[in-house]
Amino acid sequence: MTEARAFGYARVIAPPMWAFVSLAMIELVVAHLLLRHCSPNGALALSVVSGGVVGWIVAGILSFRRRPVLLIDDRLVWPLGTIKRLAVPRAAVAGVATGWTSADARRRDTFDACAFSTPNVLVTLREPVRARRRVIRALAHHLDDPAGFAAALERWCCLTTDERGIEPG
Repeated sequence: MTEARAFGYARVIAPPMWAFVSLAMIELVVAHLLLRHCSPNGALALSVVSGGVVGWIVAGILSFRRRPVLLIDDRLVWPLGTIKRLAVPRAAVAGVATGWTSADARRRDTFDACAFSTPNVLVTLREPVRARRRVIRALAHHLDDPAGFAAALERWCCLTTDERGIEPG
């Protein structure tokens, strides 16, 4: 068994998520104050639910550094912290796509782990994998080191460009 290779994504994805949480907190305080005048019990219920959701999002953001994209012996682990995650068998991975557009990354059959950012890596799959009820044919992410990831994925897959069926960039 070889050591797993880890690739982070927190430097780009976390800041807009923190901005979202900050704006959500301001909105929640204002909504709570306005609702308190009409329905104190409704304001309390809203506060409890909102606090839980904000706590879940903050925990997800904090998990970005602890849960990087991993190249392991038999699989590629493609997470967005604790928010969502997909493990793809090594045999299903074709390689890093070139010449793709943002529309390609936003397709229904793409597992997008970007959250508030534009992807800079698109990994194509030889064979589709299932993620709940969806069929996934590509993986999108915004990694801190896309070139390092592409080189490591190329070595991990041990494939040539012709074998992957990907056009040279």
